[in-house]
Amino acid sequence: MKRYNTRISEFHLRSLFFALILTFSITVVMIPENILAVSSSDSSQPSPSPTNSIYNPISDYKLDINTESAIVIETGRGMKLYMKEPDLVTQIPLSSKLMTALLSVESIQADTMITISSVAAQQKDSAELSLKAGEKYSLKYLLYGLILKDNSAAAIALAEQVSGTQEKFVELMNSKAESYQMNSTVFTNPTGEFDENQKTTVSDVARLFRFAISLSQLEAVLKTRDSVFILNTTTTKHLISDSADIWATTEGATGVFTSSGKSVKSFSVTAKSGQMGIFAIGVSSATSTSDVSDDISTIVSSIFSDYEYSTLAVSGQTFPKTMTYGSETFSLKFNNQINYVHPKSVDFIYTTIYEEASDISAPILITNPVAKVTFVLLDGTRISADLFPSVNIWSESTVFQKVIDIYEDNSDIIHIITFLLTVLVLLAVTQLIRTVVNASKARTSR
Repeated sequence: MKRYNTRISEFHLRSLFFALILTFSITVVMIPENILAVSSSDSSQPSPSPTNSIYNPISDYKLDINTESAIVIETGRGMKLYMKEPDLVTQIPLSSKLMTALLSVESIQADTMITISSVAAQQKDSAELSLKAGEKYSLKYLLYGLILKDNSAAAIALAEQVSGTQEKFVELMNSKAESYQMNSTVFTNPTGEFDENQKTTVSDVARLFRFAISLSQLEAVLKTRDSVFILNTTTTKHLISDSADIWATTEGATGVFTSSGKSVKSFSVTAKSGQMGIFAIGVSSATSTSDVSDDISTIVSSIFSDYEYSTLAVSGQTFPKTMTYGSETFSLKFNNQINYVHPKSVDFIYTTIYEEASDISAPILITNPVAKVTFVLLDGTRISADLFPSVNIWSESTVFQKVIDIYEDNSDIIHIITFLLTVLVLLAVTQLIRTVVNASKARTSR
């Protein structure tokens, strides 16, 4: 009996030894070829710039619109997709109300009830929102009235709530415009009412608009067609956007805000098609609202027809360069997906700039970037992405280090092997215990 148990114990010990040898063999075989390969990398490329100056990304790109000044921006990276006289200094009523709304959202608590002054109540359009002097209305109601109904009374009420007087609020408006680098903009009132000293450009308004839609509370207002408010026990107001016809005729529209002034109509529109989002800012001297609506529809449909959303790199994709540290050469990978918008059927990449980090030292981990690639587009846009090592480098390359890297890169297989080894060890230990117990019983029986 003792001899039999000893043989079984020896069998399990042999099995354990064989499993260890098998594990090591599999690990060595699985060492990726690119870890052993050697290639050079060049980080000395100069920073190039596009060879041709393009006014619009698509050369000679013109749209059949009557709007005098317009700009279209891609919402993801801020690429300028279309421009028509973007730096024309003019009256744009929308800019004043948009800045008023932005400062209100930033300065007033969401649950604040705002008292209407006699100045605000005397505005011609105060009755449109049922605003009465001395009564209180929610911030939300006044914001929706300002945007959906282009309401000046709401603008004044909000300005007075923020700064006490319109004059002080205008100072705040101009200070904010300066911080946003709206260099061609001067505000004189919060309503957008005509004033020969009040001026801006669609480029400046586009900059303001990007900040506005970054505020979720304001973005929600700008993307609303209509909303119902209960003002008191006897009054309910259903606010419907003055731009309802533009919503209806512009395919893909997700938000519309229009504001009219003396002999001028201004507009902003957000739209989406697939994964591509845009917004447009424009100002027109058209007397007909339908003409403005037609222009907006043409702008949006043309952009979605002439541009597309594409992927530059996907997460896990290998970059076509390798990197060397000591005697170790390893590949580089993207850890995130990189997307961009570009003209259809156009190779819009001007060049790529590859740069290695200058202060690399061990350990080099797969979670830390070691290089960067910058995609330079033909319109001058630069899209930068970090590059990560494909393996961990703890120190100078050794066979042991490669084994560790393979273990980390093939965790599922390693877990299975570990499980099998654990079972074998447990069996061997169990059998050893049985052998000891049987031997002890044998001695006792004597």
